[in-house]
Amino acid sequence: MPRGLSAAFVTAAVALLSAWGPAQGQQLSFTRAASGATESLSYRWLDSVKREHATTFTLARRDIADAEASFSQFSLAGMWADIEANLREETAAFGGGVRIDFTRERNRLTWTASARDAAAQAALIRRLNERFERAQKAYLSRHLRQRTEEGRILVDFAAATMAQQDTLRGLARALGEAPGVGADERARVALALAFFQQIPYAGLGDGEARGSDFLTGPALLARNRGDCDSKVVALAAVLRTHVPA
Repeated sequence: MPRGLSAAFVTAAVALLSAWGPAQGQQLSFTRAASGATESLSYRWLDSVKREHATTFTLARRDIADAEASFSQFSLAGMWADIEANLREETAAFGGGVRIDFTRERNRLTWTASARDAAAQAALIRRLNERFERAQKAYLSRHLRQRTEEGRILVDFAAATMAQQDTLRGLARALGEAPGVGADERARVALALAFFQQIPYAGLGDGEARGSDFLTGPALLARNRGDCDSKVVALAAVLRTHVPA
C-alpha cells in the first residue's frame, strides 16, 4: 500500500468496527484519575487474538465537560424551544402589530402568524420560514447533528469526526507508541480498531432525542462506554492522526 491511507481503506476499517460485535475484545481494567486541568485514562485490554495491551493518555477536563454537554443538552424539546425563541424575536423585529402563536409537539413545531394585511403577512411568513431554517441548522450544528431531506435528525458524522480530531491526539499518540506497531499502516489501523472495540458497548435508548445516545470521543473515553456510532466516529477521528492520509 502506498504511503498514506486511502479513503477506501479507512472506510473499510471503520466498517469493521460495526461488523465485529461486542465479543471480540476484552477489557481487563480501566482507571480514570484527575490531576489539575487534565484527566489520565488507563486501559489494559486484550485484542481479538488475546494479545494484551496497555494504553494510557490524558484528556483535558474541559474537553470532557464540553463533550458531555453536547451529549446531554441535545433534545427535541430543547431544539423547539430554541427555534420558538428565534421566531418570537423575528416577529418582534418585524413590528406593525403582528402576532404569532405556537403549537409544539414532540416531533414538530407549528405556528400561525397574522399581520395587518395580506402583503405584510406574506412577508412575515417568508421571514419566519427563513429564520426557522437558520435557527434549526445552528442548533443542530452546535450539537453535531443534521437534518436529512426526509426530515430525520441524525448525527453529522463528518462534522463530529473533524470536531474530535484535536481532542483525541493524545490517544492517537499513545496508540502510535505501542510496541510492535511501527509505521505499518495496517497494523496501526488494526490496533486502533481493537482499542475502540474493547470499550464496553452502551445500549441504544428509546430514541426520544434521535441521537441522544451519541457520545463524542472525550465523553466516550471518560465514561468508558459508547454505542456503535460513537465508537465509529471517534475511531475515524483518531485515524486521521494515527494513520494520516
